Amino acid sequence: MYRHIKLIRQMCGGRRLHRLAMMALVTALTLGLMIALPPFLVGYSRHQAWKDSGLQEAAFFTRAFRFSWPGAGEPSPPAYDELRAFLEEMPGCIPVGVNYCDALLEGEEEIVSLFLYPEALNRAVKTPLSEGTLETAQTSPEALPVVLDSRLRGRYKIGDQFTLTYAEYSWYDFDRQAPAVVTGFLTPDNDHLSTVGGSNARRLKYFADKATGEDPLVAVAVEHPLMGDRPYTGDRDSIILLAGEGEDVDKLIPIWREAIQPLNLGQIDSYSQILSGDTFENILDNADFFMLCVWLLALMVIGIFGESLMQTELWRRRLSVMGMIGMTPGKMVAYLTVGGYGSLFLVNIIGLILGLMIAMSTYEKMDVVLLPLILIVLGFTMLPGLIAFIINAVRVLRMRPMENWNKRR
Repeated sequence: MYRHIKLIRQMCGGRRLHRLAMMALVTALTLGLMIALPPFLVGYSRHQAWKDSGLQEAAFFTRAFRFSWPGAGEPSPPAYDELRAFLEEMPGCIPVGVNYCDALLEGEEEIVSLFLYPEALNRAVKTPLSEGTLETAQTSPEALPVVLDSRLRGRYKIGDQFTLTYAEYSWYDFDRQAPAVVTGFLTPDNDHLSTVGGSNARRLKYFADKATGEDPLVAVAVEHPLMGDRPYTGDRDSIILLAGEGEDVDKLIPIWREAIQPLNLGQIDSYSQILSGDTFENILDNADFFMLCVWLLALMVIGIFGESLMQTELWRRRLSVMGMIGMTPGKMVAYLTVGGYGSLFLVNIIGLILGLMIAMSTYEKMDVVLLPLILIVLGFTMLPGLIAFIINAVRVLRMRPMENWNKRR
């Protein structure tokens, strides 16, 4: 046993300062990646619920000015009506907005934000649900089909009917009622479409809203005759632009941009541009950490392969002596693993555990991106050392110490 420990110590010997520097670089890179990567991964994961939903075939108009509307006598401000009319005149363009109102569910005291989709939007985009369906007036003419917040799942079940009380305007009393029926529940993150202000989402607000535990309850329904003519319900920050049937939105976006450019109304972005912009903003938020990680990674890779080149001959000479007294190639590789690279791998695992503790205490939604985060960090921090180890292991296995000794005799 003592001989094994002594051999491992011999394998660890030599250039100890360089080895300590390498372990420090591995630890620093691991912790840096754990701080820099989660916002990017979480930002990207937020879009996964909308994959293949049809949202990829939509564009988003973001206005360049505020609509001031202090009065309540008209269903919508003239500027907004004129804008919608202008967008409708663009080739192949169907502009849609999402109305909303404050509502009370029967027997509940907490206010629910009810988002009302136009029929065209509901046909074009499939809102992700954890259960049930988002039905329309055609399938449920006698009651308003409502998809509820996932946090209401314990209080309601699909098929429950109740009276919905709502306010015609956000500053009015709850003076209107409509029969409603529960037809489904939103995802746990409460993904839903919104084109008005006051969205709960930190990123991609106004159309891909995700709630956290402290956000108000939400519900979604398709516009229904029982609700009457819904009024304009707040300043519009964006309008969703749908392409006509058989039209390609990517080909239409340049035409639409050219149409709005002379009037300086705002900007039009595709879903892919918003996705890349959203995730890129998460990178910019941590640009300093990413640059530090790139620098540390370069130093670490150079150091690991530099150490491998410097130490290879020393390791081979020491293991050759062991091979001449009967040590098998398998045992040689085992000693190389423990004595040569074991310290780097051990430090990598310790740094990974510390980094996970830091990341999970710093960022929300970490459970969604935990596995890809671990794999990416291990790929950056352990892969160079693993490649260097494989190279050295192959060299050791190809050694023939007794044959070389006999040739020299």
